[in-house]
Amino acid sequence: MLSPKYNLARSVYRMPHPEDWTPPACHKYESRIYANYTAPPDAEVSIHIELTGENRWWVYGWSGNECMDRVGVTLTGVQDGWCAASGNLVAGDAGTAGGDFDKPNRDAKLVLFTGALALSIVYEVTRQASR
Repeated sequence: MLSPKYNLARSVYRMPHPEDWTPPACHKYESRIYANYTAPPDAEVSIHIELTGENRWWVYGWSGNECMDRVGVTLTGVQDGWCAASGNLVAGDAGTAGGDFDKPNRDAKLVLFTGALALSIVYEVTRQASR
């Protein structure tokens, strides 16, 4: 997971889901992002970092879950140092894995596990100085 995390607090899962499905654990937090760049004073720069992971396993059928940790900040003008940012963490999301994750088969004879992790860092200049 991404770090550091400050003031980690439970938050509400806001995606649509069936009533009989337990939503994943969600948290919001504060963090820091280091930014060092030059830009016009009115340039707006957005920096977003996302770490996603997934677990898949075979227990008489495929099951799995996913996690997502995202932090971002929008800055204006020149930056050189650590900036306050906000983040969201979603853990244990059944996502697109399919299957019944609340009722694992405890009598399974064959277990096959796969996992994946992906990190993306995106920055974007959304407004440039007028000429």
